[in-house]
Amino acid sequence: MSTIGQMCMLGLVAVFLVGCPAPESTPKKAVAMPAIVLPKTVEAPADLRSTSDSLSLITESDPLFVGDSFEQVDKLFPSPAGSVPVKELPAAFGTEYEGRGYDAGSKSFGAIFYTDKLALAMTYRSALKVAESNAITKSYHDRFGPPDISVGKGFISYSFWEKESQRLMMCVSTDEKTQLRNLTISVGHKNLMDALRMSDRHATNDVRNAESLPDEKRSGE
Repeated sequence: MSTIGQMCMLGLVAVFLVGCPAPESTPKKAVAMPAIVLPKTVEAPADLRSTSDSLSLITESDPLFVGDSFEQVDKLFPSPAGSVPVKELPAAFGTEYEGRGYDAGSKSFGAIFYTDKLALAMTYRSALKVAESNAITKSYHDRFGPPDISVGKGFISYSFWEKESQRLMMCVSTDEKTQLRNLTISVGHKNLMDALRMSDRHATNDVRNAESLPDEKRSGE
């Protein structure tokens, strides 16, 4: 079963595996995953408070904010029928952290709580049509304005918004054969985002590595 950490990191390491595919669903000819190095411990997030204009995950109803409760997360991101629960966290996260989420194949969600408050949340969608992906991207640009940092512009791109102790990341990757897109969006305290490689520094490295792949690898052939 995929862990929350894998959900957050796989997309930053292998472009065509953005999100959290379980090991058995990994394409047979996918490029080998490089070693992932996590810190031994994750620095505790000092402030998990949000206001109405804080960074968030956009939903069809209310935004999901850092600092939200278990109940709010379950309300906005209920587990679909038949989905696989995801709860395990990497060893770097101590007992004060708790993971919750689900893997539903083409749609997944993961959340990390610190002392019962949401510290990081991530959504993953795969095989989106260009119009669907563009509509989601536009909703974030409309709400938060242009990204503070953009990395990449070809078949993989990252956008980052920063506000006080919080960061919002969007990663869009395109299968160059089918032109379908994978979309990962995460919001969280910077301490956790950094620990799980959700930063412009790591994105720059991942884009450089992805762009060096042969064309057939970009399409998962």
